[in-house]
Amino acid sequence: MNIAHIAGEAAPFIQTGGLGTFIEKLASAQASAGHRVRICVPLYLLTDREAGEIADTEVRINVSAGEREYEFAVHRALVNRVEYLFFGNTELFGRGGIYGSGDFDYADNDLRYAAFSQACLFYFAGGSTSPDVIHCHDWQTGLVPLYTSLLFRDMKWKTVFTIHDVQCQGLFQRMDLEELNLPWEVYDIEGIEFYGQISFLKAGIVYADFITTVSPAYARDIQTEGFAGGMEGIIAKYSYKLKGILNGIDYNVWNPVADPYIKCRTGGGNNWKKECKKGLAESFGIHPDRPLFVMIGRMSNRKGLELVLDAAADLAQKEADFFILGHGDKSYVRIIKKLADSFGNFFIHTKYDHALAHRLFAAADFILAPSVYEPFGSSHLIGTRYGAVPLVNPSGGTEDTVKCFTDNGCALVMNEYTVAELLNKVDEAIRLYSTGDLTQKVMESSCCADFSWERAAAQYLEIYQSPDGGGT
Repeated sequence: MNIAHIAGEAAPFIQTGGLGTFIEKLASAQASAGHRVRICVPLYLLTDREAGEIADTEVRINVSAGEREYEFAVHRALVNRVEYLFFGNTELFGRGGIYGSGDFDYADNDLRYAAFSQACLFYFAGGSTSPDVIHCHDWQTGLVPLYTSLLFRDMKWKTVFTIHDVQCQGLFQRMDLEELNLPWEVYDIEGIEFYGQISFLKAGIVYADFITTVSPAYARDIQTEGFAGGMEGIIAKYSYKLKGILNGIDYNVWNPVADPYIKCRTGGGNNWKKECKKGLAESFGIHPDRPLFVMIGRMSNRKGLELVLDAAADLAQKEADFFILGHGDKSYVRIIKKLADSFGNFFIHTKYDHALAHRLFAAADFILAPSVYEPFGSSHLIGTRYGAVPLVNPSGGTEDTVKCFTDNGCALVMNEYTVAELLNKVDEAIRLYSTGDLTQKVMESSCCADFSWERAAAQYLEIYQSPDGGGT
């Protein structure tokens, strides 16, 4: 098939989080399966030009926006058989941030991503090989299906819209409609109106041919009050075209047999994890003979950090070490740094470090993932590849992915979201650690289900080729 992804970010060139990785890995798996795959992203000032050779195609696309017109210069790069197309306009995207500056989003994000979305569609409509399917992601590209229905009705491509985070709804003033090249007819309860504003996310839900999310449980939950920020009724209405597909993890990147970031690998005998832990002891001062709990991810309350902080004084009394790696909310960073200074068994690194993440997964005995809610969640899955036992709150995608480990007694699942329950599970983990080596059993359990991107790509292909949405 001829597949085009349109997104606000895509690794390895530009990303703020998991969305960028998702685009890169899914596209790469699709290309490896023999499909032609293109990724369209804005050409930001912050685009990493060292990630691949970016060349000007000399193609220019003009987009009208109210009384203004914006010219986009199209650039191209080829990485892992995937063609990246960068749409550059200095006024809109030549800024010091991606979606905003500091703690504030850019006020004209609606104009920026509406113009970008149109430029992508004009590019494909004017080319000799238009895609069979256009797969757009999150609110930034939610207008793509709507523009397709308004401006490109003669084009035969299907549109697929993936909701990665339903809480990010792309809400803007209704008075901007004309500047977005949209008629007032679409501003009603059946269209893109959402409590007196316009919602890019709702546009994607209403007008796309198919909708997907990043796990079956997330697809179910976002139709439920309290999970979707008021969007649950709309999603339920269109559930006939909604399907939850689990994300993947890259088995080549997270491979303990051939991991270039760890000195002692699984092929080196039964003591490889202990050796990895000794390496961390030399670098950070952890205790190599005690259980190590590792938490990797963005520092935010949604990841369960508030619960860990509330339990910190009790955790400090345990005969175990706790290592937190990540970046995010500055207030959390300050608090966690104080914990590390106050307690001898708390360790912290507040900038994401890919090499250190590999070392931590390899050394960890337990992966701490008590997220309040997790659309997918990958850290506990990566941990199992390295023989670490997941300690999780079963929410969203975590509920889908942890099952094969609980069935084999290789996961610790919280029964309620409380400090007392977290402490109970930590105590249970410490007892498990003292009874013997779980590493091999956990690694064997990680083979009981396929969490590869190849599996995800095959499931998306079924959606692309389906005559209808299939539903949840």
